[in-house]
Amino acid sequence: MKIYITIALTFFLISCSSVSVGTGARVNEGTISHSAGGIIFGGSIGSDNPLDPSTRQLLQEKAPITLDHLDKGDPLTLQDIKNMSAVGIANPVIIHYIQASHSSYHLSSSDIQDLIDAKVSSTVIDAMIDTRISP
Repeated sequence: MKIYITIALTFFLISCSSVSVGTGARVNEGTISHSAGGIIFGGSIGSDNPLDPSTRQLLQEKAPITLDHLDKGDPLTLQDIKNMSAVGIANPVIIHYIQASHSSYHLSSSDIQDLIDAKVSSTVIDAMIDTRISP
């Protein structure tokens, strides 16, 4: 079911020429920009580095180790995910980095609660759960 929603949303975003989305967000020709957080994603998601300069600067100031992991393509820790969420990086961008880094998570119930308490979205937590590799 999630894949169908993702595909539908992707086609919607690509086909949009200009549509308002939520608070502070605007879709223009397949790109969503979030003015409050300075986050831009959409057409750039497929690139190796979908972070805009202001978000990179914010991560450099608040979570330099997380930025280093992103730049090197290292697997992301739970703290990295919490840091990315805390600075306002959009869910699709966080998920892009989870997938691009080939991170694999085996989350315990306390890990999940810790992510929820840190305000990580259920969409990102679901994506993390989906990374489990079968033995």
